[in-house]
Amino acid sequence: MRYQIQELGLGGILDQAITLLKNHFGLLVGITVVLLIPFTLIQGFVMLSMAPEMPANATLEDMMAMQAEAQSNMPVTFAFLFFNLFVVIPITNAAIIHAVSQVYLEKTTTIGESLMHGVKK
Repeated sequence: MRYQIQELGLGGILDQAITLLKNHFGLLVGITVVLLIPFTLIQGFVMLSMAPEMPANATLEDMMAMQAEAQSNMPVTFAFLFFNLFVVIPITNAAIIHAVSQVYLEKTTTIGESLMHGVKK
């Protein structure tokens, strides 16, 4: 599909963005599925495995002990947070921007090419 390269108002920008997303949904979602979703799942499973178990009838002392244990896991939590913020999300965003620009200019691209471009940037 040919996309217009011209000055557009807000409605025109939204219309072309939605059309581009509909026409290339597999490519754009595929980029996210390959990198962002696996990392998020791994992060969730690690955080879940580190979470302390709460007794059925927890007392105040049990809750305070759980809070202390949760605070001891903060370095791991921050490591995942920083890796996500400074590595995974920027690579994913760069790959999606590359894919959108290639498609907009009527060039072909793949998920792998877009991700490699994101990693290079």
